[in-house]
Amino acid sequence: LKIWGDFFSQDTRALLAICEIAGADVDFMKVDTMTQQNFQAPFIDLNPNATIPMLTHGHTKVIGDGEAIYNYLVNSSDEVSQHFFHDSQ
Repeated sequence: LKIWGDFFSQDTRALLAICEIAGADVDFMKVDTMTQQNFQAPFIDLNPNATIPMLTHGHTKVIGDGEAIYNYLVNSSDEVSQHFFHDSQ
């Protein structure tokens, strides 16, 4: 699981926090938007929209706002779904 983003992005910080709290194994790939690294290879090759954050999980790419990535995390990461939506019984 890789999260591509910049610490200036609130969505990036929120995704990293969710993964850290849940104990999910995540690699953070810093994309420096101040130097427009999001418009350079290799990032632009992966995400032609040049938007952050982006999540890659194997061959799957989730590009979009934070909500799309949050939904993907809950449905694909056992650590995230069990931590935040565990059975309270």
